[in-house]
Amino acid sequence: MAIKEAVVTIAEFGDEVLIVKKVDDGTSLMSGKWHLPGETKISGESDQEAVRRGLQEETRVLVTGIVYLTSSESPKGTLLKWYRCVALTRQIIPGDDVVGGQWVDKDNVALVCDTESVVMWPEVIRKYFRLVD
Repeated sequence: MAIKEAVVTIAEFGDEVLIVKKVDDGTSLMSGKWHLPGETKISGESDQEAVRRGLQEETRVLVTGIVYLTSSESPKGTLLKWYRCVALTRQIIPGDDVVGGQWVDKDNVALVCDTESVVMWPEVIRKYFRLVD
């Protein structure tokens, strides 16, 4: 059986980072919570394609300059690949399984994201958001 893979994205627009709020359906890990955008990969899809597709489907935000940061494992055993990219568009139009999105100053992202989300961030991401030295 293949390992389930997903991408998590730090989409930057200047000094701000995109966060989203999932539909509260009670089934997904981040259901009803604010967090960094993430997307499960489709078979045969590259990580970069998954980043672009996920952001487009969830927020309609277009991105470029996708850079790999690190990998981790979710509590459910999904391989998470973390990426940073630059947003080409700022307008957020919630779609797919997202009910809201907002641009948050990089220094405040960990404060606005749900604690359940933040505790799952690997060390490289925690350093990016200046939570650890």
